[in-house]
Amino acid sequence: MSNKNLQRQISSPNRGVTKSIKNIIVDLDVVRAGDINLIVSYVIQGASWQPLYDVRVMKAAKEVQLDYRASIRQTTGEDWSDVNITLSTARPEVGGIEPKLSAWYVNANEPVKIAEMSTRKAYDGNRIGISSTRAATQSEVTSVVTLNAGVQRDDFYRPMTEPIASVVSDYYSVLFDIPAKSTILTDGKPHKVMISKLKFATEFDYSSTPKLSANVYLRATIKNTSELPLLPGTANIFSDRDFVSQVSMPLVSPTETFNTSLGVDQAIKIQRTRVNRTNETNGVFTKNRKVIYEYEYTLQNNRKTDASVEIHDQIPLSQNEKMIVELMKPQSDEAVKDNYGMIAWKHVVKPTEKKVWTLKYSVEYPSDYLTSGIEP
Repeated sequence: MSNKNLQRQISSPNRGVTKSIKNIIVDLDVVRAGDINLIVSYVIQGASWQPLYDVRVMKAAKEVQLDYRASIRQTTGEDWSDVNITLSTARPEVGGIEPKLSAWYVNANEPVKIAEMSTRKAYDGNRIGISSTRAATQSEVTSVVTLNAGVQRDDFYRPMTEPIASVVSDYYSVLFDIPAKSTILTDGKPHKVMISKLKFATEFDYSSTPKLSANVYLRATIKNTSELPLLPGTANIFSDRDFVSQVSMPLVSPTETFNTSLGVDQAIKIQRTRVNRTNETNGVFTKNRKVIYEYEYTLQNNRKTDASVEIHDQIPLSQNEKMIVELMKPQSDEAVKDNYGMIAWKHVVKPTEKKVWTLKYSVEYPSDYLTSGIEP
């Protein structure tokens, strides 16, 4: 081999690459001899796709445009050249058979007495040991990608527009037929294709948790009025022309609603201030200490339009029957409180209007108790 040929092989980009060749063997039963055309379909590992979203909120029109894309990766060992792709939401790795319960046993052993423990320890000497085992499993969700290199999709062609997928739905899954042909190499790199462009009407309001942040966030509530399920994935949020954030899109079925934050609105201000903390002691034989907390909230709307704002806070939850937490303000008709101590107020604030309200609660416990979790 000449030095020139050797140098060419050394500098070749395919140097050291292992090429995998697969054969397909098909058994046929034929009635008579003749020529036949076969279309072979097979399942192979190493292909997956994930949904991606661009959510563009037009505040003036109260409208959302959602670009629904798929990021496809494959490491099957075979390049997909100029093929039509069908994406499926089926999850074969979950299995189609419902799991069955088996018997659940519990047991309790009588405590071993100290004398018996001493005798057993003396007998065993240094042979006492503890061993434990732990098993962990991790399941990687791989969606189904179907290829067909011979199907023509000319009827989906639209000049100067990005083609979108046609959708077929059954009881178990949804299929997205991608109209444009794609070439995806077997290198594991993401390749994006368009599934659909959707438009939804939206409602706007504001949300704030002043205990954690003194900011008020614009929030969009969007209803999925399409026939497509919005699968869990990454969503880039845009407010008009501005990029706001990247969030995780939950599973949103048709007719379901979802919320997304559109960033901080500096024109709406909120302030949370602790205005009082008092201690009381009561009881004759058993002394109890009662600590009363009071917070004041001030909400100011500096916009030229009304603002609907939902404010969130909380009171502590007791884990001891002798520690009693009582909500004194607000009353039940002024706010919503759940079983986890979360409280939500809903205020509609007019332009330049200021609203003030209070949160008041008490924590009572035996004075000789050591407490944890309560505010100083």
